[in-house]
Amino acid sequence: MKKYLLWLYPGLKIKRYILLIIAGILSFAWGFHLLIVENQRLYLLIVLCISIFLIAYGFKKLLNSVLKSLYPDERGNVIEELYLRKKLLRGPKIAVIGGGTGLATLLRGLKHYTSNITAIVTVADDGGSSGRLREEMGMLPPGDLRNCLVALADKESLMESLLQFRFTEGDLAGHSMGNLLLAALWKINGNFSQAVFSLGQILKVRGVVYPSTEDKVVLRGILVNGDEVVGESRFREVAVPIKRVYLHPPGAKTLPEVEKALLEADLIILGPGSLFTSIIPNLLVKGVVESIRKSRAPVLYVMNIMTEKGETAGFAAHDHLQAIIEHAGPIVDYVLVNNESFAEQLLAKYQREGQQPVAVNEKLLKKLGVKKVIKAPLLDQKQYLRHDSEKLARVIINFYRKEIAEKI
Repeated sequence: MKKYLLWLYPGLKIKRYILLIIAGILSFAWGFHLLIVENQRLYLLIVLCISIFLIAYGFKKLLNSVLKSLYPDERGNVIEELYLRKKLLRGPKIAVIGGGTGLATLLRGLKHYTSNITAIVTVADDGGSSGRLREEMGMLPPGDLRNCLVALADKESLMESLLQFRFTEGDLAGHSMGNLLLAALWKINGNFSQAVFSLGQILKVRGVVYPSTEDKVVLRGILVNGDEVVGESRFREVAVPIKRVYLHPPGAKTLPEVEKALLEADLIILGPGSLFTSIIPNLLVKGVVESIRKSRAPVLYVMNIMTEKGETAGFAAHDHLQAIIEHAGPIVDYVLVNNESFAEQLLAKYQREGQQPVAVNEKLLKKLGVKKVIKAPLLDQKQYLRHDSEKLARVIINFYRKEIAEKI
């Protein structure tokens, strides 16, 4: 009995609404008394209208008061927030594989359609702040995982400013706040994946983020002339085409959570992102490709918009896909490409730096086993030629609803 009396404690701001509901119920009973005992039908209609209003208004205010106490950080209508969360929970299960800014761009758009997102992120980065933390502390590089967490954050603007803040002086110069926070959580938890999960809870991310492996690996590559490249950051400097890449030491295994996400996914997405340094390294981890093949989910490859100097110079769309096949086998079912025209001024800037739009030959893609090539306007041309997160996510979700969901 005592626990029910707690509802009447001062400061909860619910007693007034409970009294309104009680008043509505009593007036409702009085209305039936007027009908049965006194046969006053006119008064009955008036009393019933008042009763229904009091009960409905009281319940609405009582519910809002309770929910605002439970979710004090939510702005606006709490019911709308809860409805949105429920709606996102009913969205498709999507596993996204990649790294770099391309993956974060995609996640930033997808989170508005579903919260059943699993981002599987490469840990081969060895440059910048991530490289320093990797070398000095022996931890996995946090940079790409941090970007994905920020992209999936429920309230992105403030957290993005905080976690992407980069120190410019002293011993911390070059480090981002998010990388340091992940390093601290790693030390506290003793497990890198748990550190990522903990930061995700702080950010209230719409989905989960996992490293593709917890093994410490170095990305290496063999060029067509036989030379070897060691370290992810060195691939940008190559002037000779890349023949293949591999992880050292060999035998890196993925997480059980990654395998489970791939097996249960409704859709698996590769990219967008750097072909040899963001996408393929994940596919080289033992358990990733095996799980993709076992999964009932189709695989969609989001083609890059521009070639990358050094890494994919001169590559057409089918060259990108051929590289994936040579490293992971024929796992791609669909390819998404941009068909929006480029702003001439921006395009000229990229061409001066040795980059070109990725040429698309639909026939050659289908010869490599692609079921369908999806063409759509995907560009964000404000400052750079890159994918627009909203356009990209909308096209992917529409594709899923029309091509996949109806067949399940």
